[in-house]
Amino acid sequence: MDTAGLTLLVTIGGILTTFATILTTLHACGKDIWKCFRTMCGKDDIEETSPMDIEMKPPKINPPQSSSNLRKVSRNSLVRSQREEIFYKVERDLMTLLRNCLELDTKNYVSILSGHVDHYHSNKSEDAALGWGCGCGLRNIQMLSSHLLSQRHEAREVLYGGSGFVPDIASLQRWIELARKKGFGRPTHHDSDRRFDDNGSWIGARDCAALLRYFGLRANVVDFESTSSSHVLTEWVWNYFSDHKKVDDRRVIVSEKGPLYFHTDGHSRTIVGIQATRESNGMQQLHNLLIFEPAINTKSLEESLQKNVGWQQKIKRGSHTLKEPPYQLCYVDPGIARGKDLKNLKTIKSIRPEFSSV
Repeated sequence: MDTAGLTLLVTIGGILTTFATILTTLHACGKDIWKCFRTMCGKDDIEETSPMDIEMKPPKINPPQSSSNLRKVSRNSLVRSQREEIFYKVERDLMTLLRNCLELDTKNYVSILSGHVDHYHSNKSEDAALGWGCGCGLRNIQMLSSHLLSQRHEAREVLYGGSGFVPDIASLQRWIELARKKGFGRPTHHDSDRRFDDNGSWIGARDCAALLRYFGLRANVVDFESTSSSHVLTEWVWNYFSDHKKVDDRRVIVSEKGPLYFHTDGHSRTIVGIQATRESNGMQQLHNLLIFEPAINTKSLEESLQKNVGWQQKIKRGSHTLKEPPYQLCYVDPGIARGKDLKNLKTIKSIRPEFSSV
């Protein structure tokens, strides 16, 4: 090898040696910087990991939150983290389809309906994990929420932090936990027998009211005692939707009242209206509750209403089909409570009707 080639090899070797020295120095400095950073943050906050290894480790997956963790969720964080419920959206609107079917009914009926309500059917895998009583209860809260968000501007501004959508089941659970933590839903001494709410697998009318009251909505609970009858219930529902006014000769009337959260015997449904037969004396004989059942698939319900076939079995409930009381209802009056009025909503004193009243 000539002198020029030997000189080139020596030069390259020197460059490589210098480069290796630089890498060694950078690595040592990196460790010192990392140790300093760990010392500033506290050893328990940062894993014993080299900076070189950080990108190589797989990301951690946080386990599902336990009920104890739910209580640590703040309102602001929940507003940011909540997710919108994905559900089967009926293009023509179920309440419009139901109204059309009721108009075509050949019997001498008069029906009163609430405004828009979306139907949320139970998801077997998701609701089974919650327990049937809890799953159906949350689905009915979603139905009631869909009406409030679409029909009441003041409610849309406050419900679920003003998000404008119906949250999914997991988010609803967190909202209920937060409402309870803030003291909403406290019973009075008249309501010591909270048979619908203290069972861990049930979400009852009181939970529904407590959640809505947390946002300032004037939600109320109606208790029908075991000494009541299904007739007392249907009479109350008729007076609620008709607002104690005499109905005219229309087959179907759309009320300004919202739907009712209806709980009985460990199961809940949503009452979207009521139907009665017209008597010759102009009076109405109460006949059928019109309900949205979360156990029924929304698409199946839509198809029945579109074809005007079989929907009666899915929606109509005569008073004779109702199980024995007690029953519970939740309804929402207009207006938003603030300040002292909001604080007063924390204590729920249920209404106990003996005869027709709202």
